[in-house]
Amino acid sequence: MAAIEEDLQTGPIPGIGEEVSDVVKETEDMIKVGEKLGVSLENHRSEVKAIIEGEGGQLETKVSEIAPWRVNRFWGRSACEFDSVDAVGHSRGILSIWDPSYFGLVSSRKNHRFLAINGVIKPLGVLITIVNIYASNDPVERKELWIELLEIRRLAGDVCIFLGDFNEVREPGERLNYEFVASNATAFNSFISEAELMEFQMGGGLFNYISDKGDKFSKIDRVLVCKEFMGKWPLASLTLLAKDCSDHRPLLLSSVASDFGHIPFRFYNSWLELEGFEEFIRAHCSLFRFSGPADLEMTTKLK
Repeated sequence: MAAIEEDLQTGPIPGIGEEVSDVVKETEDMIKVGEKLGVSLENHRSEVKAIIEGEGGQLETKVSEIAPWRVNRFWGRSACEFDSVDAVGHSRGILSIWDPSYFGLVSSRKNHRFLAINGVIKPLGVLITIVNIYASNDPVERKELWIELLEIRRLAGDVCIFLGDFNEVREPGERLNYEFVASNATAFNSFISEAELMEFQMGGGLFNYISDKGDKFSKIDRVLVCKEFMGKWPLASLTLLAKDCSDHRPLLLSSVASDFGHIPFRFYNSWLELEGFEEFIRAHCSLFRFSGPADLEMTTKLK
């Protein structure tokens, strides 16, 4: 399963010179994304530039209508199937690709913010729902999305995965040089709790989004799974990969056992016989303070 997202969004830029430079960079990045998808945009630079500057143009329609041969070129294999959500204006599209010998599609549900596919993992006979998400920058729209995703969660089978760009953080430590809005985080955490989802601890770094200037960082991309998924694949791991042509670093969820964590802590039974040992442990545990969801509290406490 692979998920690709094309980002045509640009933020406010203070200087005219900087704006021109950033538009040129965005244009080059968009052409690279096209190459990744097997789409040649080299002869459409002016149209790409117009889209980025918000002057109109129709290129997003051409790019969003992805032909199967283009997906095959990106996938790198002759056998693949896919489903997608078209890009709308400057909003990016969503693309999910899978190997038909491993996953069989049963049904799908989509809108401009998510793509939910339901099917069977053929070698295991497991019914699974995978929801690929691109949340809005608008907190009001995000809260509406959480409600829609809760409905999908209730209708999903025993095993489900919610992954993608949630455009939200869960606690202040997941943002650097960005404003943290507690009410937005509370709404997001409430959705995760009500949906009975759990988050994989991400290896390979703390942040998966880096601004173009490299001065702002956040963890807005994540993978949320149900307890049934954890039960079937207890050794699964989530790894942050290297940044390429996007401002988002890719995430790799693997069901194959991997160990990228710290060396396990060793405890010797003989320590229990030391005078004052129990009091020492209790005293240090009582000093721990954390404000946030219970699952994050436990993860942080055990680090």
